[in-house]
Amino acid sequence: MKIIRGLQSRISKFVKKKGGTLPKLFVWIYASVFLGCGLVTIIGIVYEFATHGAVNYTAVNNFGRVAYR
Repeated sequence: MKIIRGLQSRISKFVKKKGGTLPKLFVWIYASVFLGCGLVTIIGIVYEFATHGAVNYTAVNNFGRVAYR
């Protein structure tokens, strides 16, 4: 129960401060995850180009199709 009370107190502190801190926190988390995924994709493409000399774009394009089967 200590964990739940601690989380409730932290969430209430975020919500009570001017009423907009928690939504801003969610936007920052979403933006950082979005940019992180893009950065990992770009690093992967550059790494493949550096190691193989070419980028296999069909594998990159089919990645989403394979993941949702």
